[in-house]
Amino acid sequence: INVLKTLLKAFPSAEFYCVYGISECAPRVCCLPPDKVTEKMGSVGRPLPSTEIEIIDENGAPARTGEIGEVYVRSACLMKEYFRAPEVTAESMTEKGFKTGDLGYVDEDGDLFLTGRNDAVFKSGGEKVSCRLIEETLRDSELFHDCMEDVVVLAMEDHFLGKVPCIYYVSRPGSDFDQRAIRRYLSSKLPRSHIPSEFVALREIQRSASGKVVKDALRDPANRMSPAGND
Repeated sequence: INVLKTLLKAFPSAEFYCVYGISECAPRVCCLPPDKVTEKMGSVGRPLPSTEIEIIDENGAPARTGEIGEVYVRSACLMKEYFRAPEVTAESMTEKGFKTGDLGYVDEDGDLFLTGRNDAVFKSGGEKVSCRLIEETLRDSELFHDCMEDVVVLAMEDHFLGKVPCIYYVSRPGSDFDQRAIRRYLSSKLPRSHIPSEFVALREIQRSASGKVVKDALRDPANRMSPAGND
């Protein structure tokens, strides 16, 4: 959403299509046309012709309108199988359709909103926590722009709650990083279960060519910095 807002501001006369695609279903699954981009900010639109999506809840039943679940795809363009991987194919190609691993919901207009990946949502003390929601809320704040260059939120093992959210961040040079201010801000926007228990200062947050966080690099001691952002 933040990238889209930046692009709309930088190129006000340009038309933007928000699309959702997976390699297993070429070329795309959903598309949001330019005339809906500002109205449905954050949506990837409706399924393309010959393609259907269904949101399945954690109990394996169709989710209600607005309820988050896993996205399943049925399409004439769906792949036949993974090359020499029958077990993976059998796990992904189900009677309900292709199991994407993506989480999202469909609104009353039939537009799809993606909320993250299955591994980006976890339970903390019995309550669901979305790493993506925490990260997007933080990135949309003045606190992020004032004191952070980059941030990622991941689950961290906890003796009492099972897992808790942890913020990995790169501080902005010369800024004062205030954990308490960040917790107060997130507390005003999100449920208590989404408030981070730990903060880890890093030299950098490495990403792959596709933009995915290299998680092993987050745990590298050589990449760690003091909480104040100094060696």
